[in-house]
Amino acid sequence: MNNPLEAVTQAVNSLVTALKLPDESAKANEVLGEMSFPQFSRLLPYRDYNQESGLFMNDTTMGFMLEAIPINGANESIVEALDHMLRTKLPRGVPFCIHLMSSQLVGDRIEYGLREFSWSGEQAERFNAITRAYYMNAAATQFPLPEGMNLPLTLRHYRVFFSYCSPSKKKSRADILEMENLVKIIRASLQGASITTQAVDAQALLQIVGGDKLIIPFC
Repeated sequence: MNNPLEAVTQAVNSLVTALKLPDESAKANEVLGEMSFPQFSRLLPYRDYNQESGLFMNDTTMGFMLEAIPINGANESIVEALDHMLRTKLPRGVPFCIHLMSSQLVGDRIEYGLREFSWSGEQAERFNAITRAYYMNAAATQFPLPEGMNLPLTLRHYRVFFSYCSPSKKKSRADILEMENLVKIIRASLQGASITTQAVDAQALLQIVGGDKLIIPFC
């Protein structure tokens, strides 16, 4: 088949046909596997997500991911609480990863924040547009600074994630219960440090990786 368009058309038709079959997901993956296109899903280590336990089941490991609400600054009690958690609550020899993600996608958050500080009066629309542009420019470049100051002051949407996984080939009920208990301990410890968390499920992980441009898609 020399015509590239015909090759693409045939590939699409094969996928559509596969999706109409009873076991559409398995057949679709089989069709994708026969194609020469790279599959992003192959880069992700997890093979299953247990909705009930909130755990990711990987090839040879099992783990979880939490998203934390960033806090402005810290104090001695927060530092001591985090230090105590890291020293006494986590198993030795297993990495506990902390991820800080910065995104320029702040348009929706600017709109939300400006609801409380919007202008009123005859020139409201004009002044609101100027205010919005000021913050959007800070996200695209940086905040305007007085002459002589060269500080990287930008507007970003910051997100913090905690991830943890430990070896587990059999994924036994005992392993799952132990991991569930560890999640409860970590979340309670973080709450004691005034850090609120929520579980990251499979759909949220895909949105983090793709939707928030952590990995830039080909275009």
